Order: sequence, then C-alpha cells, then structure tokens
Amino acid sequence: MKQKSTQILITLLLSVLIVSAGPVCRKSFPAPSGKWYTKADSNGNYHFFNDAVSTGPVVMKGISMTGFETGTRLSGAGAGYWLFQPQSGTASDSQALVENVMQTLVVDWTANIVRIPFCGSAWLQNYKLTGYGAFSNNPISYRDWIDTAVCKAAELGATVILDNHLWAIGPQSGTSLNVGMEDGCTGINNIGGVNSCAPHDWYGQYTSNRTGKTYNQGDDSGVWQCAIANADGITLENALRGINKEHFLNLWYELAVRYKDSSYVFFELFNEPYQRLSAAFGKTYGDNIPDGSYNWADWATLMNDAINVIRGVGNNNIILVSGLDWNYDYLGNETTSNTGPIGTPSLLKWKAVQNIAYAFHPYQHGSCCGSIGYSSDLSKTDPYQSAYCLFPPTDKAGNGLASFSQTPIFGTLCDSSGYGTTVNKKSPPCQWAPNAKKPGQTTPGLCAGDRDTCDGLSYTACSAASLNWVSPSTGGWSKYVLPMNKYGPLVATEFGTFDCSSPFISSFLSWCGQFGVSYTAWALWPQNSGGPGQGACGYPSIMTPSAGTSDGFGKGSNNCQTLAGCSALLQPLSFAGPLIKADIKAGKSYTIPSGGGSTTPNKGATSAPTPATPSPVTPSPATMSPVTPSPATPSPATPSPVTPSPATPSPVTPSPATMSPVTPSPVTPSPATPSPATPSPVAGAISVQLHSASSVYWFAVAVIGGSDTITKLELEDSGAYKASWAQFTSTTWGYWVFNAATALTMPVSLRVTSSSGKTAMLTNVITSLTNNNLINSGVSFSGSTSPSPSPVTPSPVTPSPVTPSPVTP
Repeated sequence: MKQKSTQILITLLLSVLIVSAGPVCRKSFPAPSGKWYTKADSNGNYHFFNDAVSTGPVVMKGISMTGFETGTRLSGAGAGYWLFQPQSGTASDSQALVENVMQTLVVDWTANIVRIPFCGSAWLQNYKLTGYGAFSNNPISYRDWIDTAVCKAAELGATVILDNHLWAIGPQSGTSLNVGMEDGCTGINNIGGVNSCAPHDWYGQYTSNRTGKTYNQGDDSGVWQCAIANADGITLENALRGINKEHFLNLWYELAVRYKDSSYVFFELFNEPYQRLSAAFGKTYGDNIPDGSYNWADWATLMNDAINVIRGVGNNNIILVSGLDWNYDYLGNETTSNTGPIGTPSLLKWKAVQNIAYAFHPYQHGSCCGSIGYSSDLSKTDPYQSAYCLFPPTDKAGNGLASFSQTPIFGTLCDSSGYGTTVNKKSPPCQWAPNAKKPGQTTPGLCAGDRDTCDGLSYTACSAASLNWVSPSTGGWSKYVLPMNKYGPLVATEFGTFDCSSPFISSFLSWCGQFGVSYTAWALWPQNSGGPGQGACGYPSIMTPSAGTSDGFGKGSNNCQTLAGCSALLQPLSFAGPLIKADIKAGKSYTIPSGGGSTTPNKGATSAPTPATPSPVTPSPATMSPVTPSPATPSPATPSPVTPSPATPSPVTPSPATMSPVTPSPVTPSPATPSPATPSPVAGAISVQLHSASSVYWFAVAVIGGSDTITKLELEDSGAYKASWAQFTSTTWGYWVFNAATALTMPVSLRVTSSSGKTAMLTNVITSLTNNNLINSGVSFSGSTSPSPSPVTPSPVTPSPVTPSPVTP
C-alpha cells in the first residue's frame, strides 16, 4: 500500500513538473519588467497599470493575429494557415517566420499587445504540426508552436492575449430549423469539399492534469479538426453540452499553470459566445434568440468556474471575460427582468477577484451602401457610408443594394451588402453626420448611431448627445459595454468593417480615446481573400493583401522569412488600416479626467460607484496623451513636448434610454422610410468648449450655436499663429482639432464660418487650457453681440421608438 502511494505521489509530482515548465522559448532573454494589474481611477473606472512601464494608466493597443486557430479539417493546413513555410523541411524555418511577424507588429506598428487566437481542443491534444509536408524532419507540438509567438513578444516587452477562439465541434443535436437550440456544427460551411463538422466536440486524445482522466481515447493527435473560417462559432449551449464544460476547464487549468509566472500573458476565456436556434442542417442558419431570453445565469457560472480554476493554481494574470451576442452585449434587453451584468451586477460572482477585464467585438456588419474609393477615401463623406450603413438604399423587397463602388483593392468593386444591416446596439453612440441621409432624404444631415436611441434626433439634441458619450442614454457602445468599466478595463479584442470604409473605425477609435479603452484590431491576415464579397475588403483585415512572391498557398507569407521582407509585407489596408496604425503609434497613456475620489487597487468593486451630480456638458473623445517610451514598446512614437492638462469634467448620471425589445425575424428588413432630417442649429450666440485633453500642441474645440451649420473653424494666437488663421480639422465626434507644429500662445481667437458663407469672430475667446467649461462668446453669425447670452444646455436624449432590424451576428 505504501509503495503504491509512493508511485502515485511520484506520478503527480511529475505531472506538475511537466505542466508547469512554462513557455518553451528557443532562446533565453530577460523577463519583461513589472507586472500587469488593474486599478480603478478616481471616477471608479478601471484601467491597466504596470509600474515598470508607466506611472499612470496604460492603454493596450495592437493587432489580433490569425492562423494558429484555423485550417482545413483532415489536412495539414491546421494551426498555421498563412504562417507556415511550406517549402521547409524543419519547424525552425516557420518559427522564424512567426517571430518576424511578431517583431514587425511590435516594432513597426508599435503594438504593445498582440492577440493570439488558438484552438482549445488542439491545445489539449497537443496537435503535431506537419503542414503541407513541412516539418517532416522536425515536427513541433502545438503548444510549442504557440510559444514561438508568446516568447518573441515577451522578448520585445510586449503583451499577448491567448484567445480560446474555438474548438472542434461535432454536429448539432437537432437538424431542423428553429427546433431547439444550436449546440454544435451546422454543416453549412465547406472548404474544398470538406465539411467543417468534426467527428465530435473537443476532438483529440489527452490526459488532464486537473482531473487525472484520459479523454477521447483513440483520437489521432496528428489530425486537425478545428475548421477554417468556422462561421458556426461556438454557442454557449455547446460549451455546456455533455462533458464539454469539463474540457473547457481542463484547458484553462493547463494554460494557467504553464503561464502563471508570465504576467505579460492575458487570458481570453471564450471567443464570441452566443445563442441561436437550431439550423436546418447544411442549408441555413436558425434565428437569433431575443436578447431578453439570453441565459445569463449559465454564462455567469461558466465564466466564474473558469476564473476559479485559473486563480486556484496561483495564477493572477489578467483574465478577459466575454459578453454574449458574439462577445458584445453586457446588457441584453433592459425592458425585461432578465438583463446582463450591467442591469444585474449580482451575476458577477467574481467581483472580489483581482485583475478581471471585459472583452467586446463591435462590428459594422452592413457594407457597400455607398462610395468607398480607390486612391482617396470617399466613405468619409458618402451619404450612406458616413452613417455606418444604418440607412442603406434598398430594393422594393427591402434588400440592401450594393453600391459596386471601386475599393482600395485594384479592380475590385464593392459588390455585397455584407452580413446584414448594421446592428443597432453594436453601432456608435449618437453623433451628428452632416453629409449623411436616408434614402429619399433631400437635405443631408442626420443623427447617426444606435437607431433605437439616435434616429430622428434634431441637430441640437444629437450634438448634445455627442458631447455626452459617457451616458448610456446615448446608446450603442456607451449603453451595452461602457458601464462595465466600473468592474474592469475594457478591451475590444476584435472590431472592424466589411468594406474597407473608415467612418465606423474613426468613430470607434475616438470613443476608445475618450475612455481609455484598449483594443486589438481584427485582423492580421495578409493572404486575405475576402468575406461575403468585395474581395479583400469583404473581411476586416487591416493588412494589404499579399503582393510578395507566392508560396503556393499563403500568397506571400514566405516573405516573412526575413525581417525586411515581413516589414514590407505587413502594410495597412486602406482606408481603415492606416487609421488604426496611426492610432497605435499615437500613444498608449491615458489622462484620467478629474472627478474626485482616490484610485483604489482592484480588490473587486462590490457595486457600481454612485454617480456624481451631472455637469451640463461632458467632453467627448480624447486623444491619447504623448507616449513615454517603455519596455513594452521597443520603438515608441516620439513623445509630444507638452503633456495635456487634466480636465475637470463631472461625471454624468446615466439615464438609460428605453429600448424596444428586439424580436429577430428571418424576414429581410423593409426599406427605410424616407425621413428628411434638416439640421436645426441653435440660434443666437456661439458657444465653445475646450476639450479636457487639449494642450498647446493638440487643441480641440467644440462649437455650439449660431444660426447656421458650421463648415470651417480657424484660429490665431498671440505667438507663432498670429494673423495666420490656421484651419482646424473636423471630426465625427463633435470636436474640431488643430495639431500645432509650434506651441500655441494664449489667448486664442477663433473664426467660425457657416455653410452660407457667414463668419463670426470670437476674439480672445480661449484664455487658458485649464478652463474646460462652456464659454458663451456673445457673438453670432450676424456679427452682433448679445448682451446676455444664455448658456447652452444639451437637450436630453430621448430615443425615438423604432422597429429594430433583425439581429445578424
């Protein structure tokens, strides 16, 4: 008995030694400095911190890779996709390729974080890579293959997110349309005649160090079963089917032990959990269930159990929890009693746990509703694209009409309306789009954003809303995601458009800037061949399609065998890509708005902080503070000479908008009813407000009032810009921005021009960078001075009831 006990003890010790070996790196290097943790600011909003990187909050900005998670079933295409070096006979050549990709992202793009999607079942089975006949002399295990990217990022001081993107799934239990819930593969996706459905869920034999059990005996560790481009995704029902939850927890146990001493590795528990009715197997998808019917209780239990497994082995790494509805929604339907954690904080059973963050995926699903452009970006001012394809032209049956506009991809037209009409709640919060219009509307200008909240708002009400994005009443991202920053930092681990257009991306980056939201843009895929249409623009790749020497499959991936070749290959795809790259380079620090209170370590908030008394206007999106070079970014952007002065805005009490229940329907949306929205500017005196993050180099001003729509804003100061009347750039988020090459000297005068050509001179209107209150100039476009100008108070945002479009993931 004693001998048997000793053998069992030795076996357990060996298991621990094997699983806790840490990442397998090809060379040794100093561990990155410091540890990542989360902490609430004085306003009760959480951010990322690393004392070795910065004394203040750090915004994580980077790219989500592709390739490790996908491949054609039953082939050697698994686990690398475009990242393989097919002509090679050894693993080391492809490992060099991956290392060059990572270095290009971290050094050239200055990303301080890179997301690595992986296949959970392939990790457990420790799949052996043999892609396209490569590695025949030196096969590599899946875990060591992933570590190639993890180790290179760590060497460069960057952080990675290990994203449990998918796992092998067998066919769904039922095969009839809308009979029961989708809990497995739908049989719809075929690649090269190979069905995407695995023989069973979590394919691959493995032995768990958590349970001591051996699973899936007889499965071949060398057979790839995570289907390429698995549009089925993974439902919450699949995660809970049979013993799948046991596999799920076994996975996170192995990962937690392997990386528990690697603070620069974040964990994303479950990519895009969703719920949908069963498909007609192999024919069509089922309907999305109403958001008032989401199973929040099972969602919370699954997330909590995984968190407990990770923390149970002593791992305190950052954990990213994913919302429902394809990793977006944390609210659900507020008109029901069944709401997500925004409405029911008690769902967050892990509130006392340190270092929890929240992931989300905002996408513009509608596409090609207007002009895109080839050499210049036409989408910025297109009547339909500038409103995010929320009001696309349609045929008599209500189907969206593709514009067949030229795209940035030579010879490729925008020929598909995308995955469906842009979803209301996944849209931006309200903002005035001066060039936008609905079909049949003659005068341009409408309130763009979440239609449940923004549609039909006047110019005045919409402008007020755009200055108040902190409030859930402005809809979209501010309603369904932003309130979660009271419980942990927010990270958009995916976002994008499906037609290369820029307005959605521009608005999203501005929103992130205002609230210090982190992101990893989807996606690094230079072999991109497209999504629902329009070639490479049909998929939200931010990389230009490969133009290098073809490798027979990856269309140029072998160019990454050299660092110079990789740098030349991984260029941003217009028109969204350059915006993202520029924003990543712009900086990673964040200035916390003044709001009272003190920052507290993340011990887990027990409830959301009590909001302060609202101020009439809350500043809109902030631009990142200048970069201070840190170990996490080997080639940081050049810091601006002056750090922005902190603002003193008061938080606005959330006033949730009433939202009509969403009842998904398989029927195509009916055509939008023409509803001309003529701008209604505030008459009389012009008021201005300086953005809270403004400095003598980055100068942002909101202009409210006048008797006409404002088309141009210029400034002069008493120094380098005296009598120069330098022009501002307009933005989609309510402010005009001036980037000064030479420091501005106070006071600053403004010249405002209206669409009818009238001008108003606001002499010495801004005298200090510390005054972020609304300033009433007393000057109108007529040139007269109003003796007693009244303060401009934003109109309340009252959502107009609308019939929502079907929810399309």
